[in-house]
Amino acid sequence: MCIRDSISACGDVCALVLRSEDMLQHQVQLTNAIGAPVSVSYIDVDPVVVSINETSVVVCGRESVFFWQFQVGAIDVLDPVSIQHLRKESQKYTFHVDDIMLPDSPTTSLTKKNTTQDHICATELSSKYLFIGRESGIVQMYTISPLVSVAKYQFGSRPQHIKCNCDSTMLAYVDVNGVFSMMAIDEATFSPISRPAQLLPGFERKDVWHMMWASDNSEMFLTMEKLRMYIFRGTDPEEPVQSSSIPMQFENLEVRTVMLDDIMSEPDRPAKEAVVDFETKSLRDTRELLRTVSAKEGILYVEDHPHPKLWSLVAESALENLDFAIAEKAVVQCKDYAAIQFVKRIQTLDEPGKQKAEIHAYYHRFDEAEKTYKDMDRKDLALELRARLGDWFRVVQLVQEGGGDESLMLKAWENIGDYYADRQKWSKAVQYYTQCKHYEKLSNVYYAQEDFKALEKLIDQASHDKNLLVEMGKKFLSVGLAESAVNAYLRADEVRKAVDCCVELNQWGKAVALAEKHHLADISQYLSKYANHLVDKGQLPQAIELYRKAGQHGDAAKLISQLAQKVAARNEHLKAKKYHVLAALEIESFRRKQSTLEDKSAKQMVDDLLLADQVTGTDRSLDSAWRGAEAFHFLLISQQHLLQGNLDLALLTAMRLMEYDEYVDPLEAYSVIALAAFYNKNFGICSKAFTRLEALENNPSADSNDALPSRTSAPTALALSDIDLTKATSAAASMELLSGTDGSVTTVLYPTINLNETAQKFGSLAVKIFTKHPPSDTSLDRIKCPKCAMFNKEWASSCLKCQQPFQKCIVTGRAIVEATGFWQCQTCHHRCFEEDVRKYKHCPLCHAPRHKAFGAQ
Repeated sequence: MCIRDSISACGDVCALVLRSEDMLQHQVQLTNAIGAPVSVSYIDVDPVVVSINETSVVVCGRESVFFWQFQVGAIDVLDPVSIQHLRKESQKYTFHVDDIMLPDSPTTSLTKKNTTQDHICATELSSKYLFIGRESGIVQMYTISPLVSVAKYQFGSRPQHIKCNCDSTMLAYVDVNGVFSMMAIDEATFSPISRPAQLLPGFERKDVWHMMWASDNSEMFLTMEKLRMYIFRGTDPEEPVQSSSIPMQFENLEVRTVMLDDIMSEPDRPAKEAVVDFETKSLRDTRELLRTVSAKEGILYVEDHPHPKLWSLVAESALENLDFAIAEKAVVQCKDYAAIQFVKRIQTLDEPGKQKAEIHAYYHRFDEAEKTYKDMDRKDLALELRARLGDWFRVVQLVQEGGGDESLMLKAWENIGDYYADRQKWSKAVQYYTQCKHYEKLSNVYYAQEDFKALEKLIDQASHDKNLLVEMGKKFLSVGLAESAVNAYLRADEVRKAVDCCVELNQWGKAVALAEKHHLADISQYLSKYANHLVDKGQLPQAIELYRKAGQHGDAAKLISQLAQKVAARNEHLKAKKYHVLAALEIESFRRKQSTLEDKSAKQMVDDLLLADQVTGTDRSLDSAWRGAEAFHFLLISQQHLLQGNLDLALLTAMRLMEYDEYVDPLEAYSVIALAAFYNKNFGICSKAFTRLEALENNPSADSNDALPSRTSAPTALALSDIDLTKATSAAASMELLSGTDGSVTTVLYPTINLNETAQKFGSLAVKIFTKHPPSDTSLDRIKCPKCAMFNKEWASSCLKCQQPFQKCIVTGRAIVEATGFWQCQTCHHRCFEEDVRKYKHCPLCHAPRHKAFGAQ
């Protein structure tokens, strides 16, 4: 937090001296005309007095001085480039008041402290000089460019105010006793040696508590003596004026004062009456002369008391009387080029009434100018005047009174709408924009109000303006309103922009629908580009969701299949099954979409079917979508039957794994078969499984599928009471199983054989088993082929003789050969025996609710 110690201003620059509560230094901050900081400097001077001019600021402590020449030449403090130049070219000096400043003096020479009793008590900065007043009555004088000591003057008493006139030729001195005197500044008398001040003879005023020089006249000044204000021209005072207000500005023969007590009584709501203007005697006399006598006599008086303000009064009076010769002479004396051109232009007008009206307008008497035009029966000129002034409210009134036409009324309503929009009075702006039917600005107002419903209704009214519709589409796009943006773009016949809008807002389904409806063939490029971007970033789920929203079920299925392969490589079989089911469902959706016959010709149907075959044919996993789900389903359910003691069903479902070598690692599949056959006492099948396992152990790549990712160790066997596995087991594996009733997941831990060990573990285990149990197959051929009547194994997928394919039960693994007695899922179209599926509420494979399925009787 900073505390303001002092403030001083000159022109467009203000200097604030601030003190921080937690810092010993002070801050000198320069601000521009709107109060924005321009530059800052930190000083070690404890401020007592501050003064500023157009180029420099000085901060004086009791015995130290900080001088900052912040502006070299004429620089616009509102211009950022000028501000940068200001910071670059600024010069700063800090010195002791007793130091003699020379052109080669260092910028910082403050080494002495508490070395003088003659402290600083006043300061003044003019356009050329710096004055520093001390308690002894000595005034030190410096030039400011460069900062050099030039003179010392002794006034004999402590100064209260030091003021220099506008051309730095006179110095006013007011001491603590209120005695006011003046001294002429003559460069010929400058001397570094202290000498008495040569006061202006015969001039001295008492009881002065304030004085001010005129900013445009080096001979005029005012003094405040008790409750009276005196205005001087040279040393001659005018008649005093009763005033207790504080003078703030003396310019153009007018004094502007402020009644500070009234302002401080209500600082938040200062009244205009607190600012009071006073005119000098010469200004009052000139007004009176011009009003009572001729203009020529007024000119004689002004020639004796020359001032631009007085000449401007003469010019105004002459123009009111249409005396252009005197007016031209007066404006030339004012050196006002714009006024000279105005006088020349006004003489070219053909009617005196027009001339008077233009003169009234020039001097801002607009009502009189309008009245003059009306008296001439020229309402068109009155309308032109008001339009030129931007007084559109009055333009509307004049048009309603019978002047102008509809186009002018529409223009007036539009400008009134601009007036309210600039002040953020949106409801008023909407009213006038609606009246003039300016839909572009009306859309901007609705957008600023966030009234998007009204903006959407505007689409119908602006259907004739293509550019406006495009801009409205951009507005809707910026806030994520896809439907409204698409509507606007389509009304503008910009289908490509509508599709791009949907793509940007991830409305891929809408984008594809628009592309198909309007025969845009390159929408797949957008999908592929964005999906590839997501895949490269490893965001497969987001890419899948992108394809699903866009209705690209085939591409979504491909990515899901990749996810299934990845989780299968990590032995997460339950997740692998779920992903394969999801991929298969996406393929079904893809095929249903391609086979829709609505609004399609025969040629389109053939093209769509060829496209479907092309999409599914590029990926083997999509060609038979449900095989991956079946593979991991039988892997999981066989182990579930084994844990539940359903040994026959465990063997049946395990034998089904032989059909899915491309999905399930043969090492895992035959391990489960061997385990199920061992518990089922079918040592013939167990022996065959061990034969395959030994072959894989000796040659791991013999039965591997190149399309599958490589796998590490897998759970292969449960603890067998009659097989010694204690020495062969060094780790534990886990297995996720689905409950048969509620679909919950059960995790089971069991010992495993470490397949990464180099020893022939399967061969050793096979010797232990088959030395006790001969390898005989106890399974029976129970499935009768309905075509050739040959009996086959229960897990047979087709007849060995006639190759008649059999359906399989997804619960037990048995072959289904009868035409009745089974239940079929409506989603995945897989079957199972009715007596086996009754305990399930959902399809065991795809987990669709059973009420959506149908049974074949």
